[in-house]
Amino acid sequence: MTFVNVNGKCSDCHSMFYGTIDAVPATNARVIMKSSFHGDFRKMHNHKRRLIGSRKERVMNTMMNKKTDPSVFVREEAAVLMREGDAVPAQIPNLGALRVPKHRALVSNRLHSDPMVAVRKMKYLGEFPNTIHDIVYDKTFVHFWSNLQLQIYKEYSRKERIITVSFDATGGCVRKIKRNENIRSGPIFLYEGVMSIDQHTFTVMSMLSERHDKLSISIWLNRWLRCGVKSKKIVICDQSLALMSALTQTFTQYKSFEQYLQVCFSIVVLKKEEELPTCFIRNDVNHFVHLISQWKEVKDSKFVRTKELIIRGMGLLILCTCIYEAEQILEAMFTII
Repeated sequence: MTFVNVNGKCSDCHSMFYGTIDAVPATNARVIMKSSFHGDFRKMHNHKRRLIGSRKERVMNTMMNKKTDPSVFVREEAAVLMREGDAVPAQIPNLGALRVPKHRALVSNRLHSDPMVAVRKMKYLGEFPNTIHDIVYDKTFVHFWSNLQLQIYKEYSRKERIITVSFDATGGCVRKIKRNENIRSGPIFLYEGVMSIDQHTFTVMSMLSERHDKLSISIWLNRWLRCGVKSKKIVICDQSLALMSALTQTFTQYKSFEQYLQVCFSIVVLKKEEELPTCFIRNDVNHFVHLISQWKEVKDSKFVRTKELIIRGMGLLILCTCIYEAEQILEAMFTII
């Protein structure tokens, strides 16, 4: 006499499952089921099991709370359930079955279907006090930094004499905003200013912007300076002319990037007595080397050694401490090429 009998059959491979529980389990005790599985269950299955019940809750918890990507979840499940050469079992859901519920869960948690209306609501929520400062719908931009970020920056600036902040922008974080059925916004970039504090990267200020010109970036930087923070001594960025021009206009005493370059040339090359810039604009090494590698003559060269010579030779310019060293490196490169 058994307490529970469970029988099941796979509709694809026709394998049979039998399970029994012999006796009534005690209250709040673990239940042991004797089970057996017979048939060609390693055969390729055409149907997937539905993602329902407690399994769906576990999967959603993994993707939403632990921030696991659907493709990563599938790989982790396959590592547990499969051996090399096995067909994908039916209990491992496909990517579409994972992405759809994840998308629905994300949509249900949004404050509003329109992202700009949602951002406006976030500005006045207690969860984000004094964090979102300026919002413009068209062309879109959002300035945001918290009081805690300002406090940490101010405390660090009192301890350190030379403050270095790196600025960069990326377009892979935000989707284009849908204006109507046929019109979408332009690319929206995330601009950030970051610095290193105790060997940890710390974000000082951020902006989402559809415009990528000098004026838009300058407004963001000057808006941040009005919070009573100390100006930087060194800023690092890529070769974006708009970003370099805005940084020059905001953090130095010069009105244009061209004027800043002329003063630097006069000091370094012409050896003239000029007033030093209040802030030095530096180019990021990685962006500089990548820019060299994208030169058409370098990229299209059939000779690997020629590419390496140019890239490595130009990279040595970063280590130069005077204009004479740079001239020697360039002369040697052109002689060899």
